[in-house]
Amino acid sequence: MNPQNCDNKSNICSCSVFNALSFATDIFEKIKTGHAKRVAYTSLKLASQLNMPIADMNRLFNAAILHDVGIGFGINEAYQEDREYNKVEHVKKGASIVSEFFHDQDITDAVRYHHENFDGSGYLGVRGADIPLFAGIIHLANYLDTIFERRTTYSEARKENQAAILKQSGILFDPLHVEAFIEMTSAERFWLDYRHENFDAMLERIISNNQIKIELDDLIKVAYVFSKMIDDKSKFTQKHSRNVALYMRETAKMKLFDEETQKKAYIAGLFHDIGKVSTPSSILDKPGPLSLEERSHIKVHSYYTRLILDHIPNIEDIARWASNHHEFINGTGYPERLKGDELDYFSRLITVCDIYEALSENRPYRKALSYEEAWQTIHEMRDENALCPEACRDLKGLTDIMTFNKNESTL
Repeated sequence: MNPQNCDNKSNICSCSVFNALSFATDIFEKIKTGHAKRVAYTSLKLASQLNMPIADMNRLFNAAILHDVGIGFGINEAYQEDREYNKVEHVKKGASIVSEFFHDQDITDAVRYHHENFDGSGYLGVRGADIPLFAGIIHLANYLDTIFERRTTYSEARKENQAAILKQSGILFDPLHVEAFIEMTSAERFWLDYRHENFDAMLERIISNNQIKIELDDLIKVAYVFSKMIDDKSKFTQKHSRNVALYMRETAKMKLFDEETQKKAYIAGLFHDIGKVSTPSSILDKPGPLSLEERSHIKVHSYYTRLILDHIPNIEDIARWASNHHEFINGTGYPERLKGDELDYFSRLITVCDIYEALSENRPYRKALSYEEAWQTIHEMRDENALCPEACRDLKGLTDIMTFNKNESTL
């Protein structure tokens, strides 16, 4: 990832990418959205009060916005089932995830140790000056968001929350951080901003300098990591997103689309099921018929894919293709019931790729279909005007070649 200014409207900024992923974590936790933003905002304000250099504040932002990533993408429903055990697991998982994006030990340690208490009573037993600076700041900011009551007036919020933080000085938090927090929050502006959640503009103002520009190759790396974690939600979809992405990219290459479009098609395939962060694994792995309510859980995932990816400016085409993977050209798909010319080529192609890969996988209610059976089913859907004939023809041509090459290699 290359540090560059992100003012250019064609740029993709790291802050928006990781903000999108933090939003996905909010969806999983079923909490009021924006938790990570609020934690990031308070962390940066506190860091500024502590006279932290702007370059370090940008690194702190990356840690704060992803501090809970191990919950949404690391431990799944187990977090809800065994909360005490997974208090430890989610920080470990989160640290492992962010280490794949940043070769920065401070960011990794901030996520790993953001629940450590100053007196050593935290999850991992780290205490006092041994707690990394970023982690200590995020811990205080996270605690504030858990106790903040939005129905109070700003003056009541200041009085009650300052008292609560002061009470934990030397216990949960570094006394120096508490002192800086009290000074920082003496102004009405902090509490008014916090209560009205005007965070996007404020965060952009604080971290606008020296943010990281994400190239498509970088976004592929991010998408690949998260596609694997989404696919791991079910034992039946271990390589689903990566295979859909492969079909998308190779079909685009076969049709002589330019390299940028090939990369975008690949990213759309990797991200297309990210909305399944909202879908319980118990539903994905259910061996029998789904109830009406369970089907609604399944159907909503492509809607959430769009909500998550819409947090990232300048990838509108990727977001569109990824979230349209259950739309049919006859208007019977979901979640928007788009049809005909409302669906561009790659929106049509990803639907065929997704169906072909799903039919080729074992599922809890059936075994994987053979190559011939899968294509017979797809051609029936094509004849019913659900699937695009061109997209079906293109993917069939690609898979014919791939199957032939695979058979040749086994001779």
